[in-house]
Amino acid sequence: MIKSNLKIPVFLSLCYPALKLTRSKKLSPSFLESFEDIFLTVISLLSIVDSYLDTDDNEMDPFISPNSISDKIIMNKMPKTTIYIGSLDSFLDDCYRFVYNSRFS
Repeated sequence: MIKSNLKIPVFLSLCYPALKLTRSKKLSPSFLESFEDIFLTVISLLSIVDSYLDTDDNEMDPFISPNSISDKIIMNKMPKTTIYIGSLDSFLDDCYRFVYNSRFS
């Protein structure tokens, strides 16, 4: 957003955010929880990913996968952010990673 002259938001409030969409077979511990979930199953999560990613190049698009931002200058300029997520959420690890990258990189 900074490089493309888009206005940076003042505050972000994220509820149940998907911060890294990937077709990678690397599963985080929290994603493994979806094997026991009767509503949001692994198959449904992978189908959701496929609906957003038309090519593998989109995995690195910061608007689709904010966790793919590797530029520390951009991550340090992220606005104050509140993330609402459950303790057994499939995306819990990605949320922790996002907070760590945006505040401690």
